[in-house]
Amino acid sequence: MDAHVNDVARYSTSHLADASGYSVQQVRDLEHLGVIPPALRQPNGYRQFTGTHAIALRSYPSAGDRSWSRGRPRDDA
Repeated sequence: MDAHVNDVARYSTSHLADASGYSVQQVRDLEHLGVIPPALRQPNGYRQFTGTHAIALRSYPSAGDRSWSRGRPRDDA
């Protein structure tokens, strides 16, 4: 199968953050808040995201407004 098929692609937290435009902490926060489904866990405990997670982040209504941090607007935005 092609590695570019959404559910076959695997992303670390940092790779998903880069692909979606969110910070690593924002990806973790959005997972915790239930905006994206829980990540799979590797045997070492690291999160492993799929293309489904990338699509969910791109679809998130705040996707155009990255001026928040940990669920709160930043003062410098």
